[in-house]
Amino acid sequence: MADTFPWPEGKRFALSLSFDDARASCLDHGIPLLNTHGVKATFYVLPHPVEEHLESWRAAAEAGHEMGNHTASHPCSANFHWISPDRRTEDWTLPQMETDLDEATVALQRLLDVTPRSFAYPCGNTTVGRGAQAHSYIAAIAKRFVCGRLFKSEGPVDPATADLSAVFGVDMDERDYADLVPYLDQARERSTWLVLAGHDMCLDKRQGVRRETLEALCVLADGDAWVAPVADVADHILAHRQVML
Repeated sequence: MADTFPWPEGKRFALSLSFDDARASCLDHGIPLLNTHGVKATFYVLPHPVEEHLESWRAAAEAGHEMGNHTASHPCSANFHWISPDRRTEDWTLPQMETDLDEATVALQRLLDVTPRSFAYPCGNTTVGRGAQAHSYIAAIAKRFVCGRLFKSEGPVDPATADLSAVFGVDMDERDYADLVPYLDQARERSTWLVLAGHDMCLDKRQGVRRETLEALCVLADGDAWVAPVADVADHILAHRQVML
């Protein structure tokens, strides 16, 4: 049962804060706030915006924040009206997706001198191809990363049983802290792992995590939450699972 799962430092539950796309607000507002509280987060970055603000992203990585893979091209379903024709996953193949994943990893190794250890599925999509010809690429993630994070998911995950290649990611964009309390309470009650996912930081806008919300989440690190990057939590879970075998 997850209620006996041993989190570090005697903490009651695990919490990971993750942010997608390497947006400038992360550098301008979010990371300084995290650093003030001594909280490390996971950033699922794209090579191009990293290269545009290279020294700042290097500093973030050197400060201990996790830099995760979010693909090189950010392909998404054609159900999204804004996706360009060349990035529609319905028209992609598994080899094409694997090439894009590996290109992103190579780029981050070159730019940031880090090898990404976890991944966030763009738009939360996990398949390529269309209809009866669709195929999941979760297996490709499992072969490359210790963890894969979904988006707009149901809630916390049980560390004893979760498929770490497809961990739930709960949307925290445009939400007050009070909106997230039920998820936090559930994780605390069951001693599970809550992964929160957002985009812009400290901005009250579409796809933005509000500053007050982020502040309140950071404070939890001083209480009964182990607040740590996604790959660190996944490592801890896997190590404990080995002990249980």
